[in-house]
Amino acid sequence: MADLKRVNVYFWVLENAPENPLFPDGNPLTLFPVSRQVNPAAPARPSLQALLDGPTPGEQGFGLNDLSVGGLSIGTLDIVSGTATVDFVGSVSWPGTLSPGRFRMAVEGTLLQFASVQQVQVSVNGDEDFGSNA
Repeated sequence: MADLKRVNVYFWVLENAPENPLFPDGNPLTLFPVSRQVNPAAPARPSLQALLDGPTPGEQGFGLNDLSVGGLSIGTLDIVSGTATVDFVGSVSWPGTLSPGRFRMAVEGTLLQFASVQQVQVSVNGDEDFGSNA
């Protein structure tokens, strides 16, 4: 079996639990990294899939929340000249006005950890301004 690569994916901390030690600054957009293991040959796609899969039950017990994107899947992902372009497809009902921003930040953080990525463009169903009406 091939060795796996440890990567970070990012989830948000329950904002109504400021006593949680994972919620250090009270900022509802704060994301917390958790590690996952993926194939080192092409880690970007499985890292994004791990992000979409959400936190484990144990991580949820510490106050980490998924990004409420259960209806989305990875449509396309290309990394060219340092720019990762990812389009998620499917339906999503953002549960609040901060949700699209959290999602974008989590995707960016997940992809920017790779040396081949210096910039990230995120879209949902081809719309880079997704969630603007949340």
